[in-house]
Formats: sequence, C-alpha cells, structure tokens
Amino acid sequence: METEKQDLDKKPKYKNTHRKGYWKAREQSEKRRLYLKNYRKEYEKRDYVRENRRIRDRTKIKSPATKERIKRNWRKKIDEISLRVLSIKKNSGCSVCKWNEHPEILQFHHRNPEEKSFDLSVETIARKEWIIVEKEISKCDIICPNCHWWLHYSQNKLLRGKK
Repeated sequence: METEKQDLDKKPKYKNTHRKGYWKAREQSEKRRLYLKNYRKEYEKRDYVRENRRIRDRTKIKSPATKERIKRNWRKKIDEISLRVLSIKKNSGCSVCKWNEHPEILQFHHRNPEEKSFDLSVETIARKEWIIVEKEISKCDIICPNCHWWLHYSQNKLLRGKK
C-alpha cells in the first residue's frame, strides 16, 4: 500500500520537470490543446456542412417550373439594371461630341484603365451591388461608339509610335 502511494506521488522524469509550475503549465496546455482540437472539429464540421449545402443547392435537379422562375427573376433584375443605366446615359450623352440621339448605344470608357475594377456590361453589373456599380461608373466617361473607337485608335497609335 505504501509503495503504491509513493509511485503515484512520483512524477515521470522528464527534462525540466523540476521547474516551478511545470506540471500546472503542462495541465493547462493540455486542456488548451484539447479545447482547440474540439473547437477545430466543430468549426470544420460547420464549414463542411455549409460548403456541402451550397454545392447541393447548386447541383440539385430543379423542376422546369423552378428553372423558369429563376430565369424570370434574372431577366427582371437585368431589365431593372438596364433601365437604371439607360437613365444615366440619357442624362449625360456623349462627353466628346454631345450626341444623345440613341442613349442605349452610348458606352462607358474608363478614364484611367489601371483604376478599372470590372467591366460595365449588364450581366456583370447584375452580379454587383448598385453602390459598387455607381463608384465604377463615376470612374468613367460616357461616349458614343464612334468617339470611343477614335479615342482608343489614337491611344494605340501613340503607343505604337513610342516603341
């Protein structure tokens, strides 16, 4: 009985076990390690479930009615955005020649191509928030296709001349 008690009191001989507070620190680090291990499992489980749900929703076989509803909603969103963009173009006209007869064919031209975040096509705009789109439009001039072509032609001609 006496020897069993002495064996329990003896701690294994590890390097630096004689330091003050070693065993307390080791217990705390073991608790911390277990906590982090369990937390990581839960986090991965949540992330895994979220990712699987997203993949499942994307690949789920949709009924023809659902597909039709999705197309209808997408078309509605594109129409709304097209009207917003058209109203901006109507109000400004070509910034070079002041032409404004058919605002639907006016184009956005980025003043500084390095500041360009994304293309301003209707499909691209539909996937962005309107606040972000307005910021991108503020970086642009609205010009007619003819002036736009001449602008790029003159810029490219200058670039070719520098080489």
